Amino acid sequence: MSRSPGPEELRAQVAEAREKLGETVEELAAKADVKTRAQEKATAARDRARQRAAGARGRAQHKAADARDRAQHKVTDTRDRAQHRVAGARDRATETRHHARDTASHAAQRVQDRVHDKTPEPFWNAAARAAESGRRHPAPLAAAVGGLLAFAAVLAARGGRRNRARATRACWKRS
Repeated sequence: MSRSPGPEELRAQVAEAREKLGETVEELAAKADVKTRAQEKATAARDRARQRAAGARGRAQHKAADARDRAQHKVTDTRDRAQHRVAGARDRATETRHHARDTASHAAQRVQDRVHDKTPEPFWNAAARAAESGRRHPAPLAAAVGGLLAFAAVLAARGGRRNRARATRACWKRS
């Protein structure tokens, strides 16, 4: 037969039942406390958002660093190519300048040789004496050159007046 529990056992069972009932009431109260549950969900959502933002920030920083590295590489590569092209252009310009100088020198030498071949010897002797005289006595040479320039100016002025006079006569004849 089963025996009936004693007062101590009953008290222990009641205390245990009260404890379970208290936990159940606390669980129900927690489920019924909408504000606290909403705050817990908001906190959890905020934590997830912070984690996602941190991950996105890390990825963005990584991509920005990669883009910066690629841009720097392109700048360096472009600068190197430009310097290479400038050096090539400078070399070609120098080469062209030397070629042009050599060509001009050869052409001048050919002209000088032809002039020397075509000019009679007495002219060269007279030109050499005149040059030597000009070096010894520069003042008379300067005066002679000044006189020639003045004479050329007078001739130019007279020629201009004659042409204006002809044009004026031609206009009167047409009228």
